[in-house]
Amino acid sequence: MDPDVSDAPVSRWRPGSVLSRSLFVIAVAVTMVMLFAPARDVPAGPEGSDKLVHCLMFAALVFAGAYARIPLRALAPALVAYGGVAELIQGQIGRDADLWDWLSDSAGIALAVAVVLFVRSRHH
Repeated sequence: MDPDVSDAPVSRWRPGSVLSRSLFVIAVAVTMVMLFAPARDVPAGPEGSDKLVHCLMFAALVFAGAYARIPLRALAPALVAYGGVAELIQGQIGRDADLWDWLSDSAGIALAVAVVLFVRSRHH
């Protein structure tokens, strides 16, 4: 038996697999629905809760992208740009274009990148 070949089954959900990348694409699609839904379809919450939603939504994108093995140095700036462009588009479709939403997106990205880097440093 070849010592370099393992009998262990390979998970289709392993980091960087087609399925993990598909998960990232689905996460982006979900955020697009959330960001570009008509204002009347957006549920109201307590004052400022939308900032937490933005932060968590973009943190989730970082985690999904990192699991898909998208390099953080490409992923993070792309997501910051996505958040900014989304706010500009929202201003054109009857939603509020809010600088604080974009800053919340960016904070979620920064926090998630820090978590990913910390976890990676512990595993290497």
